[in-house]
Amino acid sequence: MFFGAAARRFASSLFATHPPLEDRIRAIEPRWNGSFPTVSATQNRAAEPARAGTAGFAGAATTPADADELVERVGTPDGDSLQAAQALISTSPEQLRDAAHDPFEARALIYSMLIDPHEPVRSQQLDYLGQNAERGVLPHLDRLREAVAAADSEHQLTLLEMAMPALKELSDAQYRRFMRNAAQLITADGHVEVFEWVLHRVLVKDLKGHFDAPGRSHGNVRRISQRADEAGKLLSILASQGSSDVTAQLDAYAAGMAELNLDVPFSKQEVFDYQRMNHALGRLRELKPLAKPALIKACARTIMAHGNAAPQQQALMRGIAATLDCPLPPQLGT
Repeated sequence: MFFGAAARRFASSLFATHPPLEDRIRAIEPRWNGSFPTVSATQNRAAEPARAGTAGFAGAATTPADADELVERVGTPDGDSLQAAQALISTSPEQLRDAAHDPFEARALIYSMLIDPHEPVRSQQLDYLGQNAERGVLPHLDRLREAVAAADSEHQLTLLEMAMPALKELSDAQYRRFMRNAAQLITADGHVEVFEWVLHRVLVKDLKGHFDAPGRSHGNVRRISQRADEAGKLLSILASQGSSDVTAQLDAYAAGMAELNLDVPFSKQEVFDYQRMNHALGRLRELKPLAKPALIKACARTIMAHGNAAPQQQALMRGIAATLDCPLPPQLGT
């Protein structure tokens, strides 16, 4: 999916399940010299290097115009999506990109994302890792923490995806220790924040099926109306994360409900309730595959009701999409 030396391994981990392109070419043509033909500027538009000054996001060109366009991009990244991903990769610190490709450093990278910036939780987390993380991981943790703390959530989620191939190289025992440690870091302060929930959802989605038997969602529910209450809970959480203004929340929720043609009362969420979210998504995973795009579109209507999705909503959409097996483009709109 992505281009450039630092991104080649990332290309295999997001929207592809195949070996790297170079390996596939050599399997067909063993004498291939490793070079690619030159292409025109038009052909190579998606592969242009990120321009100087790009910071955080790829710009307006990558922003879906509306919920319909967003849904069209699910599972089918276009040139704008590729450009957005490339910009996120190229503007991530090289130190962190390199760390994402090593099994020891990748674990330290993820742990660093979960270290609380405040005391006493930070010290408690570091003490816990000192006793429970593998020795080869801890030195990298100290080296990466400052750079990770300076990266915004979109870049951190990009690095998380980049780290998946390296994390899949762990032994079974290492994987289980890593997941236990991550869960402990997330719950160290007694509650789960949006970013922590999303990170955990992505880890579970990408790693559980690799190390355990793949989870099976039978998909026996044909209509979203059969899961109306759960859809209402999901959209209520999304709407509540977009604004502190109740009227704006109600408008956003109504936009999502209208997309589903449902009439379920809005349930205001004062704080992010990850257990409520998990329960709703667990039931919504039972939808048949053809019913899920409508739900994703309703989520998109909700977060884009006022033009731009809030960062918290964008992050939640990633976690929702991962749970429902509906991969989203790297950029939802800023």
